[in-house]
Amino acid sequence: MDAYFDRTLVADFPVLYGQRYGDMRWTCMVWGFECGNGWEPLIRDLSQQLEWLNENTNLWVEALQVKEKYGTLRFYVTYRAGDGPWADIADALIDCAEMRSGFACEACGGIGVTRHDGWVRTLCDACEEKRLQAGGGIP
Repeated sequence: MDAYFDRTLVADFPVLYGQRYGDMRWTCMVWGFECGNGWEPLIRDLSQQLEWLNENTNLWVEALQVKEKYGTLRFYVTYRAGDGPWADIADALIDCAEMRSGFACEACGGIGVTRHDGWVRTLCDACEEKRLQAGGGIP
């Protein structure tokens, strides 16, 4: 994800991404958002929901890593406080966003298809064509 989206997500959700500039011994957020720009709306929606939980419940959730793996979003978190149903709700929100990413182009956010050609990725037809013409990688 490019630097602009990285900065705005961290600024807009300071509790959730409190470890963005943390110690690499404890968090992978130091590497930023390890996915394409097309998933920024999915990550933003999820971030709004998790930050709402941080502000309105006794749950304290922080992102440890946000990345692409096997063509879908992976969103790893830690719960620093809270108990009861809130962590289960946060887990369900994360599961939903991860599932939705399997149908969203990682490059542009359009309707994507999971493609397997040595590296699993979810791309729309146009971005897949650009990727192939460029010789690989995310367009």
